[in-house]
Amino acid sequence: MTAPEGFSIFTDGPLISEVNSNEVRMQFRRLQKAVLNNEGEGDPATIPQEENSAHTGNGGTDKQKPNDPLHWFGAINSGLWTVRASEVPPKCVDAIWKDKKGGIRLARGEHTMVAGEPGLGKSQTTIAKVAAVTSGGCWPCGEGRAPLGSAVILAAEDSIEHTIVPRLIAAGADLTRVHFVQAALTSDGKGRRTFNFQEDLANLKALINNIADVELVIIDPVTAYMGKIDGHKNTEVRGVLSPLGELARECNVAIVSITHFTKGTGSAATKAIDRIIGSIAFIAAPRIGFTVIADPDDPDRRLLLHVKNNISRSPQGLAFRLEQRLVGSDEKGDIVGSCIAWEDDPVEKTADEALHSDGNKEQTARADATEFLSNLLGDGPLRVTEIEKEAQAACLLGPDQKIGQSKPFRSARRVLNIVPYQRKGEKAGGWFWALPIHSPTGAAQVGTSDAC
Repeated sequence: MTAPEGFSIFTDGPLISEVNSNEVRMQFRRLQKAVLNNEGEGDPATIPQEENSAHTGNGGTDKQKPNDPLHWFGAINSGLWTVRASEVPPKCVDAIWKDKKGGIRLARGEHTMVAGEPGLGKSQTTIAKVAAVTSGGCWPCGEGRAPLGSAVILAAEDSIEHTIVPRLIAAGADLTRVHFVQAALTSDGKGRRTFNFQEDLANLKALINNIADVELVIIDPVTAYMGKIDGHKNTEVRGVLSPLGELARECNVAIVSITHFTKGTGSAATKAIDRIIGSIAFIAAPRIGFTVIADPDDPDRRLLLHVKNNISRSPQGLAFRLEQRLVGSDEKGDIVGSCIAWEDDPVEKTADEALHSDGNKEQTARADATEFLSNLLGDGPLRVTEIEKEAQAACLLGPDQKIGQSKPFRSARRVLNIVPYQRKGEKAGGWFWALPIHSPTGAAQVGTSDAC
């Protein structure tokens, strides 16, 4: 049998509203009955396709929308809507930003996620994308120009007036093309409530269609809009993020979401993708994933590195620094906004290498210091000045560096439970270090600080 005449699920407006709720529910009941009865199994099932015309809003020009994927479904087979692979035309990924080697950073119809520790510039990378798109600006490293369009931002953490708008100004965004979703209306239409994906995706779709030229949707952070679910349960997270991916495809927009790393650094074997907070579905559902990591060799430098890519080769990494710019003033003083300053050349380092290079160096240095002190103090206590001379000779301390200034030696001291002390009557002789087996019995003073 064919699908009920006039049946249609996806429209340009909300899926269920006060106007169409009865009609939609009736159509669902008719379709459910037809599928459960399995009438005419294998017969072509046709769903009338609504006109796929773009809406022209105040925000910009017409934008071609892709065909609704549901219209591929060609038959009811064993109670399921099915489609043959031969009936699905292959399509090239519609990239709006890719590196010179073809690695896609951002694409229409796809969900991209950026994760990392707080305070490193994750949100700033999204502001840079918004600025490029709304101004038709250039991507870094000579990777082309962004398509001109509008952006929709859902931001739950940063203040719009104090933080986000100053950042947009500093980055050179066209503010007339940036739209913030601040809240959703309550069911009675009189109040406000927090937007969440489980209830409000249809309204977000309608907003995107009404603006008409949206290229980019920013969600920062994604966990703020998940609704009442357990973020550690894979099926629950996928149940919310999968429709978000469908929204990206239906509206032909690029979605970028932000999330955080778990607390702690994990072991030396922990991969960057495993540091992302919550269920693995948070990074499995998006098709592209990046992380922002502090450069272990330069604390002011940030690295934007890929952690996964399901639609192209892995894109090269990017490096940036954060700059402060004066963007205006009011009666309370100057208004300063920070923005990204991209470096001119891409980065070849992987996220896993960057994440662990500092940790690996620190672990090696601590191990070397621990072994050095264990051997040096094995025969008995030594003055700290003598230990420092030996450590400098072994190139474990700088020429003028004190042992208390060395993090690896401080860590090694704690690992070995070294006891710093001064001998009675010899305070002018300085501090001694001793292993517990040579614990001092007649010490005038036992030290507790790292400076001892």
